[in-house]
Amino acid sequence: MSDNYNPFSPLGYGYGSQTSEPVETTPEAILKSAEQALAEGRLDEAERLASDVLASGSDVLVSGHENARAYHVKGVATLARGQVQDAIELLAKSRELDPSEPLVQMRLGVAHAMAGSFEDSLLVLREAAGLAPNLGEVHVNLGVTLLKLERWTEAEEAFRTAVALQMDTAQAFDGLGTALVALERHEEGIEVLQKAISLSPGQASAHANIAEAYMELGCTDEGLDALRTAAKLSPENRYILSNLASACLNTHSLDEAMAVYDRLLQVAPNWPSGLASYANALEKQNRPADARTYAEQALQLDSDNAVAGLTLVRLHLRDGESQQAVDLAQKLLARNDIPRETQQHLYFELGRGLERIDRCDEAFESFSSCQNLMAQAPATQNTDKNRYPEMTERCRSWFRGARTEGWPRKFDDALTAPVFFVGFPRSGTTLMERMLRSHPALVTGDEFPWLANVAAKLPADYPKGCGSLSESQILELRKEYFDIVRSDLAEDLEGRRLVDKLALNTVYIGLMRRIFPESKVLFSVRDPRDVVLSCFSQPLGHDTNAPFLDIETTARFYAQVMDLWFQFRDTLGLETMTYRYEDLTRDPEGVARKILAFLEVDWDPNVLKHHERMEGVYVRTASRESVSHAIHEKAVFRWRKYESHLAPVQSILAPFVEAAGYEPSS
Repeated sequence: MSDNYNPFSPLGYGYGSQTSEPVETTPEAILKSAEQALAEGRLDEAERLASDVLASGSDVLVSGHENARAYHVKGVATLARGQVQDAIELLAKSRELDPSEPLVQMRLGVAHAMAGSFEDSLLVLREAAGLAPNLGEVHVNLGVTLLKLERWTEAEEAFRTAVALQMDTAQAFDGLGTALVALERHEEGIEVLQKAISLSPGQASAHANIAEAYMELGCTDEGLDALRTAAKLSPENRYILSNLASACLNTHSLDEAMAVYDRLLQVAPNWPSGLASYANALEKQNRPADARTYAEQALQLDSDNAVAGLTLVRLHLRDGESQQAVDLAQKLLARNDIPRETQQHLYFELGRGLERIDRCDEAFESFSSCQNLMAQAPATQNTDKNRYPEMTERCRSWFRGARTEGWPRKFDDALTAPVFFVGFPRSGTTLMERMLRSHPALVTGDEFPWLANVAAKLPADYPKGCGSLSESQILELRKEYFDIVRSDLAEDLEGRRLVDKLALNTVYIGLMRRIFPESKVLFSVRDPRDVVLSCFSQPLGHDTNAPFLDIETTARFYAQVMDLWFQFRDTLGLETMTYRYEDLTRDPEGVARKILAFLEVDWDPNVLKHHERMEGVYVRTASRESVSHAIHEKAVFRWRKYESHLAPVQSILAPFVEAAGYEPSS
């Protein structure tokens, strides 16, 4: 549930009819005027009039019921000023004098909730609902308290009761939608939250809660738009700012993320959750010292903060403190209050730590737990798991035969064709991209879906849409490709060669041939057993991770993509170069020189110093820690530690092991 949702409203209903200034001086007349003043927000006047009634309490004309009403007026006015504890005392006195009045019970329940005493709030609000089962406002406030207690099903019931009683307000729909999202009924929740927004477009909480639903379903663009709207409507709301900053970071909008974090730290400098989220962002930017400072600050304020704990686990691993990382991860995972996404990352980091202390069977179990949690996530379940495998098979079928005969080999539009850098995920592409980025004649794009965006503009689905393109359409697509690139990159392309790196763009090599036939293709190969193990053990993101949820599916998808690569390499006539990751780790300069020669740029020794420029650099892939160090061989032949776990897929991978010249499995 999004913590920004809080529709408690202490003002509203009064007792009986209401008039303006009293024309009589009886307690009843004064109370009516006090209640009228309260309803109109004239708090000082309401309190003064209620105090007048209480001051004449010895008069036989003042009944216990009237005193109860006076305490109620004073209590609600005090609550409206934010003096919660004083309000609780006054409302409790009113309740003691007249326990049959549901509005007193409701507002006392609201006051307890505002004080954070949700169990007390629940007890009193249930009494109020029993006294006035047809009063919709009681059920709305009961629903909010149940949300705070994470009793989602009961909260849904309370809000549905309110709506059935014609309490179909934005608050009621907001609460109902929030409960449905928490129950992982996301589509239903979105529909209800859209009703809340239509009734009250300015209600920030509804926008924030619908954003959470979109994000859970993997609809990141819609989620970001909703969070940005919520932040405009409520620019001081720390929960909304934190959610927006995290969402920007996760969708690689780094500049916006850091600007929002700056705002968050101004608004809530001592909020543990905000500090922990910022520490996580700093660690992802390769600023470990700053990340540790903020994570430790968060834990000083809240020793149970799981996000700060996760960041410290990662920092222990960075510093080679594997046992400390394992101990802390296991301590955190022993709790039953860790959100699923945080658990997922903790299992991954635990697996890394266990591997480093040679407890690889336990590490494999941790990686499996990570993938099991990933599989349960709504965003994963909402993802088309067959998207890439089916596209791969379509490409293999469509590009067979003489399909590309007659396609132009060059276009005269003054555009310099990019270099497409592809392979299979976890094959070492990020390391080489960081090296190439250090060359002054090159500009690199890291994990941008530029080709996929162009494919979406084809007249039919890829690859079929490649067939009927006219020359003018191809020229327009070439221009649109670079327009998309320039919108994502701040760097100047003038006089420099673009290297478009995205491993799974291997499936789009047919599109490269169609619109950029003069392009070069650089392909990274790594031992298939290491690739499959690494893909399975990494949480790569819901869309990308779908084919990697178990080791056999991962191996079969690897075989599909590699078969497609061989077909494209041998039939499309593109200029290609393949290098092996292991050769790069053994002879960085030799391999780098060959690649730069292939790219037709001069040798520059800075490509071997990429790690010296990593502080403050956000890396989009899971390789952010490894590429911040000098080139090493630690990840080479990692698969040997897990040979028994890879046994079910060795026969699938064997042809590719042999084709790339690797040693066969024992």
